[in-house]
Amino acid sequence: MSTKLEFTYRRPTFLSEWFKQNLPDSNSGFRVYDIDWIIFNKTTKKFMLLEEKVHGKTVNATQGEVFNFLHLVIIEGIKSKPDWEYLGYHLISFENKTLYDGKCYFGNSHSMQEITEQELILKLSI
Repeated sequence: MSTKLEFTYRRPTFLSEWFKQNLPDSNSGFRVYDIDWIIFNKTTKKFMLLEEKVHGKTVNATQGEVFNFLHLVIIEGIKSKPDWEYLGYHLISFENKTLYDGKCYFGNSHSMQEITEQELILKLSI
């Protein structure tokens, strides 16, 4: 199995800094969020959204509202693609930074359960 090199934790990016300097500020109600992962399998026609947090963090209230909005929009939109299955929006939270330096939790903003690496592989190998 081979994937491209990941540049995680190298922030701020050019675009994130550009957003801060050139787009409306959050006091106006404007928000910019990134979706960490879209897990997509074109063979099984399944996909999910996955948000990654470290140091035991979870999504904040406004980010949760946005992700819930996207979740509901996708549920409605997927009806036009009945051969595809949307597996939902999920959250993975590491106690520290990785699977190997602490506990790992998987679920959504309402319910998180501790999960092993093997269980995570099974959940994400759609």
